[in-house]
Amino acid sequence: MVRSLGKEVNINPPLTLGQLPDTPEELLKLDQVFIKSELKVGMIYVQEGQYNEEEILDNNDNSLLFEEFLQILGDKIRLKGFDKYKGGLDTVHDLTGLYSVYTNWRGIEIMFHVSTLLPYEKHDPQKVSYLLHCYFSYTFLEFSR
Repeated sequence: MVRSLGKEVNINPPLTLGQLPDTPEELLKLDQVFIKSELKVGMIYVQEGQYNEEEILDNNDNSLLFEEFLQILGDKIRLKGFDKYKGGLDTVHDLTGLYSVYTNWRGIEIMFHVSTLLPYEKHDPQKVSYLLHCYFSYTFLEFSR
């Protein structure tokens, strides 16, 4: 899926998948083993110059480039009342934010758990909401410049 998405949207430079030499092959193996019709993907935004988890999890605004990237990934949807694959996000009481990004790609419903669209709670030093929805997704993407 990762390879196909990169080719479809003509990303240049191509997507990089981690720092270890085996990472791309291992991810593709997982992609082939776990053929699913639904997928949740954690999406974390990292601003330039951010190096530790506390700084990164404090991001509650997007850059223009990140917004453009999200538009490539899928449609920004209103969570309340959303009747397709929810990926564990609340679609009744707005407990996991007002919006998210969703797409149906080749018959696979994908809900992106976008860190900057989740509820931001400055007084929560552990950022429980971010961790639950982004870090603990089956697939995890980090967007940084």
